[in-house]
Amino acid sequence: MFDLPLPTPAERGALARAIAEIEAAGRGAPVAAIDIAIGKLALAFPPVKQSEAAATARLALYREALADLPADILAEAVAACIRRCRFFPTVAEIREGARGPLALREWQLGRLRMLAWRHDREFRGEKQ
Repeated sequence: MFDLPLPTPAERGALARAIAEIEAAGRGAPVAAIDIAIGKLALAFPPVKQSEAAATARLALYREALADLPADILAEAVAACIRRCRFFPTVAEIREGARGPLALREWQLGRLRMLAWRHDREFRGEKQ
């Protein structure tokens, strides 16, 4: 039924650590990471003529709209936008670049949780 071998008791601790790492990495990016990402975009694209107040408001909007993305995935999405976009990307374009990496992370986390569950079930003697 399962294509992966059952984790041993010794491997269960490594699974728990891996799950915790992925869950921790899944937290939203700190403001500094968002500022770095937006700064890279600002350097990569032609400057937009706008007042300082408009630029400040735009940065605040991007900070708020991207705050839930993990820092590493945000950086990956920004790099993809720099390669792909012709103009300064919208929040939606940045989030689109994060969609694949976010889905992969969720799949990996689900896989690890399933392995941990299988280990816990099998080694408690609850075989079915």
